Amino acid sequence: MRNYSYLKSAMLLLMIVASVPQVFALDNPIIPESSKLVAAGDTGYPSDVNNVKAEGKDKAITLSWDASTDDTGVTGYKIFYGIQSVSVDSASYTLGPVDAGNVLTYDVPNLENGKTYYFAVTAYDAAGNESEFYSNEVSAKAGVPGADVPPAPAADAVAPKVGGASAVFSDMVKVVFSEPVQLPTVTPESAFNIKEDLAGTALAVTKAELDATDITNKTVVLTTDAQKKDAKYVLTVGIQMKDLAGNPMISGTSDTAVFTGSDVPQAKEIKPAAPEAPVVDPTPAVAADTTAPAFVAVKAVDANTVEVTFSEPVVLLSNAAENFIVTDANDNTKITNIKKVSVSEDGLGATLTTADMEAKKYNLIALKVKDAAGNVMPVENSATAFDGLAPAAPTIVIPPVTEGTTPLKVAEAASSLMAKAMTGLVAQLSWKTKADTMADVANFVLYMSTDRGATYGEGIVLGKDATKYDFKNLTADMVYYFKLASRDSLGNESEGLVTFMTLPATGPEMLLLLLFGSAGGSALINRKKKK
Repeated sequence: MRNYSYLKSAMLLLMIVASVPQVFALDNPIIPESSKLVAAGDTGYPSDVNNVKAEGKDKAITLSWDASTDDTGVTGYKIFYGIQSVSVDSASYTLGPVDAGNVLTYDVPNLENGKTYYFAVTAYDAAGNESEFYSNEVSAKAGVPGADVPPAPAADAVAPKVGGASAVFSDMVKVVFSEPVQLPTVTPESAFNIKEDLAGTALAVTKAELDATDITNKTVVLTTDAQKKDAKYVLTVGIQMKDLAGNPMISGTSDTAVFTGSDVPQAKEIKPAAPEAPVVDPTPAVAADTTAPAFVAVKAVDANTVEVTFSEPVVLLSNAAENFIVTDANDNTKITNIKKVSVSEDGLGATLTTADMEAKKYNLIALKVKDAAGNVMPVENSATAFDGLAPAAPTIVIPPVTEGTTPLKVAEAASSLMAKAMTGLVAQLSWKTKADTMADVANFVLYMSTDRGATYGEGIVLGKDATKYDFKNLTADMVYYFKLASRDSLGNESEGLVTFMTLPATGPEMLLLLLFGSAGGSALINRKKKK
């Protein structure tokens, strides 16, 4: 009654894994071991709930149903309901769910008398696994005793009748009945008798079968001996012929028909020549493909592009962006938008165009990715981690030094340079200024080194009034050196103050790709309409 949405399903999974223990260290390879992704414990779904019934009473409706089964045991049932029937996959119940507990009957209270309510039920077990489909929908009116269901159709008690007969060829007659019929299982041709009208000579019926071209099963084709052209024949159908409800023909009541004989022969079937002996191919038969595709490599090539390589050509959805989800590895509820997905000509690769990423760990999740044989990537191999890249830093122009001259050193205008680790892999640099040396300072310039001060990157010009700066998107467990220099209006710089620090590792939490929600979160997603 409700269809799973890829993104909503994934969002629920992300919420579930927020409390799951860490399964990846920062120095793990790109492709994780599949055994680390398998969820432990009970993952089987309880069977769908059957035989749900609804009965109205004063300001309430009583529901009852048959017990569901589960490999570890059903522990309860949920009731979903609303004031509109959920007849399409995109619709959902607007009321509930109600956790009825482990019972087989439940009164839904506080309803409005005279109003029709629609209900569906699911079962869940102790591990939170819930029925994959809703039960069949039932409805009833509050305040009206009895279920609000249409009456059963009356049983068919009407006997079939002959509607007409006609000679199609000199040895074929078609008989049309008033309703679908069934032939006797033994010698069906014996149910039909044909005689010439004036002479009384019998026309033998050698075969009787339903007309394969009539999907209503109201037409029977008879094979006869040769007919006389323009002769009048009387067809009589015996009581062996019955309709689908088992009602037999009634003798003497619409069991006859008259037709004119034909001398038109049937077109003879031309039998094909005997086929030549098949050529035996010495090449051994190739075994059927039963292996699902898997990730080979996932790599961010810039802040907006991720390249994915598979073990074999894959088949994606018409909107291929729905086959993938990119999340923050440290906060799986944060999703990076995928704008476009392009597949390589050989099907082995996919290029994802995303919103801006940062220099940190991300998770890539594959949804319903399959190969040409229909093998879908299994849950345990459909998620992996990769390193994102930050957008390129803007170019900072530092005034050139006149050739043949040596820059003058200026006095340090700052003191107490400190580096502090902040959340989210951020290093905050702060310092104090010296009032007595600020007169000649035009800017502070901040440098960073990842090789323990051997070399520094281009400086970041901050202005003379700056007292702090945050370096973002850094990497855990790496030693960073920072240098703060004072610069005058001619580009001369001081020796600079130096400090260093190492950001602690926070540890990524790898997404465990479960297919469906727990008991506590299942109301956040839509379930399928039971077919």
